[in-house]
Amino acid sequence: MIDHDVLDKFFEGRYKILELENYLDLTLEGVMGRYASTSYAIGPEESEYESMVTEKKDAFGKYQNDGLVRIQYITRIFLGTV
Repeated sequence: MIDHDVLDKFFEGRYKILELENYLDLTLEGVMGRYASTSYAIGPEESEYESMVTEKKDAFGKYQNDGLVRIQYITRIFLGTV
């Protein structure tokens, strides 16, 4: 979180913080697809790939509910005049 002193200086003490909660329910395929689309993903050609897939499947199995895991988000909006 950004330090409130920094926000006070930036917005000259006049701002609001809004928080919006959201979520995304994913299947195992969705989890793997989101991971594969990241720049840091381990590719199939790398030696660690199979163990990564196993770990993701194990974690999904542990936390899934009816075949889905939920990723929860909080979006913070800092609203003010500069």
